[in-house]
Amino acid sequence: MIRAHVLSVLKSSTSQVQTARGGSKSAISEGVEASIIYVRFKAAASELKPILEEIERRSSRKEYVQLLLECHKIYCEQRLSLVKGIISERISEYSKKETLPSITRSGCAYLMQVIVRIFIFCFRKPKGITWYVIL
Repeated sequence: MIRAHVLSVLKSSTSQVQTARGGSKSAISEGVEASIIYVRFKAAASELKPILEEIERRSSRKEYVQLLLECHKIYCEQRLSLVKGIISERISEYSKKETLPSITRSGCAYLMQVIVRIFIFCFRKPKGITWYVIL
């Protein structure tokens, strides 16, 4: 039941973010991209924070560890569904403008920026609380 609720909330959050983006296939600015990838999803999914923190507190029991892992997996799948299209578009933009060595440099630099943003936005947290900043 909890797993189904987490899935429902995260799918709803993903849908809200996709609606905010407007389904546009055109390139988006980095500011809008950050808003889409991080801020709106975080706001929409914030209702899960107390539930997941409680699961973490009970994670000394095997069934709660499994539930927490499943929730992490659902979270990652939903985030990936949002991020992969934007990243593909950005890399595609580079391929239209640049030579292969330049595409490689630009693509790697862009992916590093995305990874750093995800780390800062999602994983900077007080010690011991996994979902503090993620949601």
